[in-house]
Amino acid sequence: MHQKKNSGDISCVLEFQGKGKFASRLYDALRDERIKTFMDDRDTSGNASYSTLKTTKEDSWFAIVVLSGMYADSTRSLDKLAMICECMNTGQDRIFPVFDQVDPTDVKYQM
Repeated sequence: MHQKKNSGDISCVLEFQGKGKFASRLYDALRDERIKTFMDDRDTSGNASYSTLKTTKEDSWFAIVVLSGMYADSTRSLDKLAMICECMNTGQDRIFPVFDQVDPTDVKYQM
C-alpha cells in the first residue's frame, strides 16, 4: 500500500467536470487558506497521466468532488472519480461531494 507523504505535499484533490466558475473559486479559496490543492485543469492543463493522477490522489488527505449536471456525461470524470474512491479507501481519507446546480435528491438513490 502506498504511504502518505509528509504534510508538505498535496492535501486536497479538487475534482470537477467542465469549466465551472464554482470549482475555480473553490480552488482559489482553498489555496488562500494555504491548503495545498491539486486541480488537474490548473496544475497540469488537464493532461496529467494516469500514474501522476493516481500518485497525487494517493498522497492527498481528502478530495472534494464537485458534481454538476454534466458530471456523469464524462467518462473521464467518472474514471477519475473511481480512481479517487480506490485511492482513498483507507478509512482515514475523506471524500466530500459538493453539488453544483444539482439537487442532491436527484442522485439520492443512485449511490
